[in-house]
Amino acid sequence: MLKSAASALQVDDLERKVRTLRAELAAKNKTFSIVLTQLEKARATPRKPKIEPAKRHKRLKGDRVEVITGDWHGHKLDPAAFGAFLADLKALLPDRLFLGGDIIDCGGFLA
Repeated sequence: MLKSAASALQVDDLERKVRTLRAELAAKNKTFSIVLTQLEKARATPRKPKIEPAKRHKRLKGDRVEVITGDWHGHKLDPAAFGAFLADLKALLPDRLFLGGDIIDCGGFLA
């Protein structure tokens, strides 16, 4: 009799724990759904980086501005970084622009 009473108490305790865990899981699922919705909304919102143009410097007579840059590899560009680079070019107004490598990377297609 004592053994069955102890078993009944253990079952009651375990059922209580299961109810508690189910309630916690339901709350976490609700939070997860809210955060997931916020993430999807944030991903759908277009992001346009804010780029501050560099200040222009006055050129002295006879000055020459040349810009040398390395590989751009088009599909791997960071839009914000490339936008900042273009803003700097606009501010510098170089006489020459040297591109020391590829502009487009075909990802092995033409390799």
